[in-house]
Amino acid sequence: MKDYLKGFAGVKIFPTITDTEEAYSAAGEVISLEAAVSCSKVDNKASTAIAADDNPNWDTDNEWTDTDLTTVHRQVSLATLEKLTGGELSEDDTFEEGVLDNAPEVAMVFRGLRRSGGYRGYRYYNCRLTKYEYTLNTKGGENKTADVTLTWKCGSR
Repeated sequence: MKDYLKGFAGVKIFPTITDTEEAYSAAGEVISLEAAVSCSKVDNKASTAIAADDNPNWDTDNEWTDTDLTTVHRQVSLATLEKLTGGELSEDDTFEEGVLDNAPEVAMVFRGLRRSGGYRGYRYYNCRLTKYEYTLNTKGGENKTADVTLTWKCGSR
């Protein structure tokens, strides 16, 4: 029986409290990213040529460096963006964007729905939001949502 994935849901973010060689802790207020639409993943690798027998390209060693995740959501609140970007939300709901280079380190979990009805769980222990985007259009003749696309850099612990 084929057991492929056909869904994406349950995105939760945990603030990283401690991330050292000796200890790791992701706790605190859980951020739920609801209205999940899709997730794409790209593993980034560094290639090193291995020379042998006077051949500079005898073999290539590929080593994983990090993973880029792109998640799309129907909505993301300004309060959530404040926590993920390091920006600041004022009393009148004005959002002052932060510098994404200073986005906090978080842990992320989500699940993919299997054809069989169960779920495959995913965990990333060291993530930072590197970009968020959305496109606003006039309503016109359509009733189209302005999806929010979040781009994450996930590294090793």
